[in-house]
Amino acid sequence: MDVVLELNHGNKNKEEIEPARDAIIAVVIELIEVGQFKQAWDAILGLEGFLEHVPELAVFSEDSYESLGESFPLGVRRLDEKQIKGAAAVWRRIPDAEQKNILRGLVKSPNSRLLRILPQVIKSAGGETRKFLKQLMSTGEPEIIAAFLDLVVQILGKNAKSILDENLKRPEEDIRRAAFMALSKLKPEDAAPEAVRLLFDKDAQIRSRARYVLESLKDPRLVKIFEKGVYGKPFSLLGLDEKRAFLVSAGRLNRDAGLVFIRKLALQGNVLSSVQTKETQSSALQALGILKDSDSLAMLEQQKKSLKNSQLIKSAAAYAISVIQRDEKGAQVKPNVESKEVVSSDAGDAKVDAVVKTAEQPAEESSPESAEQESSVAS
Repeated sequence: MDVVLELNHGNKNKEEIEPARDAIIAVVIELIEVGQFKQAWDAILGLEGFLEHVPELAVFSEDSYESLGESFPLGVRRLDEKQIKGAAAVWRRIPDAEQKNILRGLVKSPNSRLLRILPQVIKSAGGETRKFLKQLMSTGEPEIIAAFLDLVVQILGKNAKSILDENLKRPEEDIRRAAFMALSKLKPEDAAPEAVRLLFDKDAQIRSRARYVLESLKDPRLVKIFEKGVYGKPFSLLGLDEKRAFLVSAGRLNRDAGLVFIRKLALQGNVLSSVQTKETQSSALQALGILKDSDSLAMLEQQKKSLKNSQLIKSAAAYAISVIQRDEKGAQVKPNVESKEVVSSDAGDAKVDAVVKTAEQPAEESSPESAEQESSVAS
């Protein structure tokens, strides 16, 4: 290949350059098929160097499309981390129509590794390919939509918003998860109204992401959403670990407002309280430890020693004390400085206002179906 490039250096004769181009592309396609994209990309760069003398010749001829369409998917499946940049560069040189054909082939037999690598390779696409992807998101099989939604959002950007909105309404769990996850990456505030609705979704990953989205907005008004959630039936069906995570998110969302709310929950029970009240109190006590609330140490000591408390509550208080004191011994606990990354634009404020308004509406029935029974008291 290097010999062909050298022999045609400076050549402006189309009749001589065209067969040389075809010979080089044949080697490029062989390299692509075995996953050697870096070498393939180097060859393409060399080829483009002498094709500049014959601008009417493209890098890939129409005669090479079929073999390119067969080789690229095979090569992508053989990619290692060192070849990803080369694969992304090669992809950008593939004509739009052939990009579409390649993706059509990849859609037929996706696997987890392929889906992990593709967003690193396919970061842009031509008009026909984008049109194909939009159509795929409305007509594809549910598992295909869920698998490729993140890639589609990466390629379409904000133009994918309508696609995400439609797929958030789908009944299929995998599609809803993928749509919400993708929307939350575009802009957390855009996903915030959905996050409120999905705080108690039946899927644990969606619930976790919903908490993260709201937490990231750093608006004290949103603590009300968490406070309201604690007193609903869906919260009572969560396991102890997730109840604790729920309260920790409220504290991280806004430390001042969150801690007031959590401290209140930490004092609400006694030995005669219901199982659910005890679980909520235990989760609140542990959350105070995770949030390093050193101002609550005296109260935690009282809860640990109180004869009115069950062993569950005493253990939770002891855990919180140990976490706070461990960090105090390692380094002086510094006052929490609330994040300044609050949505400050008019558009951002409007979105947060909409989230707060949503929280004030009657809660939808969205309790976690996976938790069929109330979690038992840990002893």
